[in-house]
Amino acid sequence: MRFSQTPSSHELKLLLEKAKHDGLDPTVIERLTVLMHYVEHRSVRETCKQFNISRGTFHRWAVRFDPSDLRSLLDRSHEPVNLRQPTVAPETVELVRRYRMQHHHIGKEKIAELLWNEHAVELSASTVGRVIERECLYFADTPLHWKKRIAHQWQDSGMQEHVEKPSSMLTKQKSVPKTEEIFALQTMQGERQMNEKPTGWKRFAWPRVRRILVVSSVLTNIAFMAMLLGMSLFERVEKAVQQVHTAQEIIRSTDDQSLHAAPSQAPMP
Repeated sequence: MRFSQTPSSHELKLLLEKAKHDGLDPTVIERLTVLMHYVEHRSVRETCKQFNISRGTFHRWAVRFDPSDLRSLLDRSHEPVNLRQPTVAPETVELVRRYRMQHHHIGKEKIAELLWNEHAVELSASTVGRVIERECLYFADTPLHWKKRIAHQWQDSGMQEHVEKPSSMLTKQKSVPKTEEIFALQTMQGERQMNEKPTGWKRFAWPRVRRILVVSSVLTNIAFMAMLLGMSLFERVEKAVQQVHTAQEIIRSTDDQSLHAAPSQAPMP
């Protein structure tokens, strides 16, 4: 195995003392200790067993190690260098906002259709959904929209804390609101919704419910009428069959009577 720059045991000891004196990250000190153990014993297997690491991890640290920059032993960020930037124009975002403010529960497919029909703006439904989520366009007084608004506020506050904190504090857990505050907010919103008159989402959903009820009622009536017609037709067919049987019985009895009433003729001698 080879280092990017082969150090001696004495150089590693000096670097280790410098790292401890400068107060570098404990990860750097730990990995310097691993490399110094290897330089002293010259056994990758023994070093990995001693510090409970894999051979691939050890080789990655050794190849990446640069004596002039001890931060080379830190884990590299896996975040993409070029983040995807929003490609939707601000005017289009404002149109989506207006549609959502007018009808709080209008879907992304309907908004994409309205954008094309009314403004000749071609935008896919998935892109509209991302705009709604990114801009937090949830205006209804419903538990689902409350939850989304609160989550968006937490995310914004967490991102601000992430930017303001130094790099050594990024690993600390973000603070979250207390459970009592969340419960109080939801209770207050629920009481306000109960005291208020029916909101726009009820008026928006009622036409769909009414349409479903009307269609189901019509289908039920059609099925009932079909059942009555079927029963009537069955009764008529059954009555016609009975009349045919009765006529056949009359004809049969008439034939039997005529046979018994006819004189018997003796054969000629």
